[in-house]
Amino acid sequence: MARTSQLNTAGRRIIWIGCRRSLPNLFAAGLPWIVTARATAAVLAVKAATLTIPIVFAVGADPVKAGLVVNLNRPGGNVTGVSFLANSLVAKQLQLLQEVVPAATVMG
Repeated sequence: MARTSQLNTAGRRIIWIGCRRSLPNLFAAGLPWIVTARATAAVLAVKAATLTIPIVFAVGADPVKAGLVVNLNRPGGNVTGVSFLANSLVAKQLQLLQEVVPAATVMG
């Protein structure tokens, strides 16, 4: 099921998109002031739909590799947000664990 929720604050619509299937409902009640999205596919779909409405994301993927932003320091355009970069951190976490417990042979 597509999930979209709206918050109206002082006459400004803030739209939260749960997945890209919610996109058709995005402009149903007029232009939002800001759009938030948590799935990479949803962010890409909203990004393709507008160049002016601010989009704020929270994703686990690398936003540069996913094509959400140009680079992390200066995202550019109307898209910005936070990434957990979970996949990039695993190797570093294992390295730190090996330094803390060098005798460990099995991790996981």
